[in-house]
Amino acid sequence: MPCVEQAQSSAKYIIKMTHGPTSKTVLVLDADMVSALATARALRRYGLTIDVASAVDQPLCAYSNTINKSFRYPDPLTDGQGFVEWV
Repeated sequence: MPCVEQAQSSAKYIIKMTHGPTSKTVLVLDADMVSALATARALRRYGLTIDVASAVDQPLCAYSNTINKSFRYPDPLTDGQGFVEWV
């Protein structure tokens, strides 16, 4: 299972693979944001399976071959309770 450590020289996080290849799945939210796509691509390089979710119908990340599945959640700005229940 990968572990996450904060690098001492910067605020970036480093993922260390401690048990070889993994089949862990990560869910990245706000899939309509460019930063979510960058995050998904970075995590995929470590052999993780990436699912994404967004409050919009066709988020940017859904079109990337890095992504395994795409989900839609209730907009937390207009339906906070629905979002909490979805999570």
